[in-house]
Amino acid sequence: MLPVADAFCRFNPIHGQGMSSAAKQALLLQDVLDRAAADPDPIAAVQAGFMAEVASVLETPWIMSTSADLVLPQTRGERPDNFAEARQFEAALFPRRPSPIPVVHRAMIEVAQLLQPHQRLHEPDVVRRIEAASGVQAAA
Repeated sequence: MLPVADAFCRFNPIHGQGMSSAAKQALLLQDVLDRAAADPDPIAAVQAGFMAEVASVLETPWIMSTSADLVLPQTRGERPDNFAEARQFEAALFPRRPSPIPVVHRAMIEVAQLLQPHQRLHEPDVVRRIEAASGVQAAA
């Protein structure tokens, strides 16, 4: 047995990432099953393969969900060391109106829809444009 979807990781439903994360986990499971079929012990290979790779599927929605929740003072949990800087960067990244910078806007949409990993928002081309438009330096 393998945990998937909410049995593995539950997200704050306000962010709308649960179903997308579950679908991506299902795709990962399908890929791992295909690769494990020829293994002498396919069940062990599926378990090991899925558990080794599932973090890559969960990382982006987890970061998006928890960083927004940690803004609320009543939310329990440790804030990362660079939390204030990261919040400043996110404020520049997600202004009240959509970004007029096509590269930034596309990166934001792709990450929000789980088409790209969260790291896409911290790639040099995106960071450079955000910093130039807002004057806010990105958190490392």
